[in-house]
Amino acid sequence: IVNFLNLDSPVMRVVSRVADLIILNWLFILCSLPVVTAGASLTALHKVILQMLRGEEGPLIRGFLVAFRDNFCKATAMWLLLLALAAVLVVDLVVGGRILPQPLWMAVLASMVLLAVLGLMVLLYAFPLQARYENPVGRTLKNAVLLAILHLPETLLMAVIYLAVPVVIFEFPNTIPGLALLSIFLGFSGVVYLADLAVYRVFRKTTSEERQA
Repeated sequence: IVNFLNLDSPVMRVVSRVADLIILNWLFILCSLPVVTAGASLTALHKVILQMLRGEEGPLIRGFLVAFRDNFCKATAMWLLLLALAAVLVVDLVVGGRILPQPLWMAVLASMVLLAVLGLMVLLYAFPLQARYENPVGRTLKNAVLLAILHLPETLLMAVIYLAVPVVIFEFPNTIPGLALLSIFLGFSGVVYLADLAVYRVFRKTTSEERQA
């Protein structure tokens, strides 16, 4: 029992990490409520979690809020760009199939799929890159696409992690209440933590390659 309650025991480390993720999840939800601030909130979440994975943990709440403030402008710009892209895709999907002739609609649909994949690539890497490195927005977006292509196994793994919940909801609508409850505690921070395990691997490989060049 003494070993079980020891703060350095594996069980207590897991409990402590879960507690940290719950706090981060609440911070993320609160800071994302205006919607327009979700990009800065997501960047702050990546910042703190990547610090966890590197063993550079600091004050949890203060670290999140400082990252939110420091990355607000650039992260918000990227977030609004992604929202605009999503809006265009939704409108095209709803309207295009009704008003365009079939051959033209198929060409437009192919373009939409390409844009959706590009947007997903940016979503997977742009906010972790913003959290980790100081670059102009354009360069961050470019690097996000390059990393997604150059590290395809990790990119596919991250895509599966992020898309798992929407797929489950679509296939099994009866799971929505349970997933909604889970999202209040670990739904966002837990998913980002799993995805950032792959991001951390990519960043380590990239940094190692830069040092060897």
